Amino acid sequence: MTDTATTENGKATARDREYVVGGGYWWYRGQQSRALALPWAIDDLTQDFGPDLYERMLDDSQVAACDILMRAAILEDGVTLSPAVDEVGADGYDQAVELVAFCNPVLEDLETALDDVLWDMLGSMALGNRVAEITYHPFDRSPLPGRAVLRSLTVKPRESLAFVVDSAMRTIGFLGRQQGGPMVATGQLVDVATDTRFIERQKFMVATCRPVNNDPRGSSDLRPAYWPWWLKQQTWQEFLKYLAQFASAIVVGTTAPGARDEIDPATGQTLTAPQALLKQLIALANGSAIAVPHDTLIDLLFSQGEGQAFINAFALYDAQIRMAITTQTLATGEGEYASRAQAGVHQDALDTLLRQAKRAICRMLRRDVLRNLVRYNYGDKLASLTPLVSLGDVQAEDAAKLITAFALAGWTLHPSQLTAVDRRVNVPPRVLTDEPAPAPEDGQQQGGQDPLVEEDGNG
Repeated sequence: MTDTATTENGKATARDREYVVGGGYWWYRGQQSRALALPWAIDDLTQDFGPDLYERMLDDSQVAACDILMRAAILEDGVTLSPAVDEVGADGYDQAVELVAFCNPVLEDLETALDDVLWDMLGSMALGNRVAEITYHPFDRSPLPGRAVLRSLTVKPRESLAFVVDSAMRTIGFLGRQQGGPMVATGQLVDVATDTRFIERQKFMVATCRPVNNDPRGSSDLRPAYWPWWLKQQTWQEFLKYLAQFASAIVVGTTAPGARDEIDPATGQTLTAPQALLKQLIALANGSAIAVPHDTLIDLLFSQGEGQAFINAFALYDAQIRMAITTQTLATGEGEYASRAQAGVHQDALDTLLRQAKRAICRMLRRDVLRNLVRYNYGDKLASLTPLVSLGDVQAEDAAKLITAFALAGWTLHPSQLTAVDRRVNVPPRVLTDEPAPAPEDGQQQGGQDPLVEEDGNG
């Protein structure tokens, strides 16, 4: 097969070439050695109100609650590695098991715990993207002599990096501010051959949230929540004014009949009787005591309302924020008249997002980190055997019920399926061998097999 194809009009097109440019910046196309450092702003809002807009939105309690819930649910079960080949005796099985045994302790010994790194990387859901630099121990001081061993995955601030892309919007590397070097200038051309700030893509682990038009900066889950968040900020100001005026009682004074004017000893001015009483009542608000003539009336005026309109407005804003970020309201909030069935439907909607996010993080860790770790230590030929990464399944408790139901229905598992089941119920995947099972102790099932495994090995 050739690298070109001929269309009906006789024009030849190359299968390995991308013809259509990836954005509106490509007036410089044709300058082969140049690429573009993308701006930090990822959409219209961050362009108008600053690249840190979504970081400011995360200061809101409801936005933060949704974001924290999503991150915690995604990372709840932690990272588990399993062999890329899980059938005993299959081609590459022994090597795949060895790679898992090698990668597991490496990930455990990172300078910053992997869970903390991934928590930070999940900020990409709100910020569009997060980038971590990958570093290794010096080869001559490696914890495993003769091996390339990861030292750290360090998440970098947005201001220290800029995505560098080609005309088709593919990420080819990053423009990084280095020690003692100049600031990163975004939105400008980069000569990747000569610019010392340019760093290759493989040096980084990149999390991108829902890219649009292949833009590696991604998009923010908070974008649809902007308007309810903005209205909420404006309402807080009005609510504070309401509380200042009506949350405490107003002191009302009525002068006694025939009350006379007074001379203010501080200023020498003549005060009418109501003015003199008002001055005393204002002093009373600061904890002073007053004495008033006989028949003077003093009363407290309380607001009859409770600011319910404001409370309803905040509830509406929070519900809209939850809907925008998590596509539901009941799984992450309270419903006044909602049924258990409705809450279950909303939980299912949230679970769909969590499953997608788990897959994205697992794919990132496998492609950006583990694959190069395998290549550096075992060569390119074993890159395809890079361990599979799992963050557990959403609602794993349902998996146990499912397995029980299968067993009662007479279903059985083939040994090759056990690793997948282990991942589903979030236990460390077992390593299968050809060695015979140990003899059963008294009271155990004959054969020492898992009760869900057929004795003849047919699934």
